[in-house]
Amino acid sequence: MSYEEKDGDFVLFKNNKRKSEKSPHYTGTINKNGQKFKFSMWEKTSKNGNQFFSGEIGDVYVPLKSNALAEQQRARPQTQTLDDDIPW
Repeated sequence: MSYEEKDGDFVLFKNNKRKSEKSPHYTGTINKNGQKFKFSMWEKTSKNGNQFFSGEIGDVYVPLKSNALAEQQRARPQTQTLDDDIPW
């Protein structure tokens, strides 16, 4: 049985590939009105020392290509076709 997201549901995963201190601590998706959006969340501390979460809803979520397909496309040499009709 697979999980079915309902309207308003969201899923977050710990971001183990943070590239900088500004990168989100968690990333995932949120389902709103039948459409998935990117969702990011940061762990923060207020001036009073209280911890809280801050989030951002981003663009429409578009799934990445499968890793195998992406690897094939990266490994494939880029070829350039040249036109034999020289205009001079």
